[in-house]
Amino acid sequence: MSSCCTRKRTWKDIMFLPIAVVSTLLGFGLLLTIEMSIAYALGFI
Repeated sequence: MSSCCTRKRTWKDIMFLPIAVVSTLLGFGLLLTIEMSIAYALGFI
C-alpha cells in the first residue's frame, strides 16, 4: 500500500490528468462543431 505513495512520480503520472482534461475538451468541441454544422445545413441557424 505504501509503495504507491513512495515511488518516484514519472512524467506519465503528472501528465495524465492534463491530457485527459484537454482531450475531453477537444472531444466536446469537436462534437459541438459537428452538431452546429448539421444544424446550419438543415437551416436551424
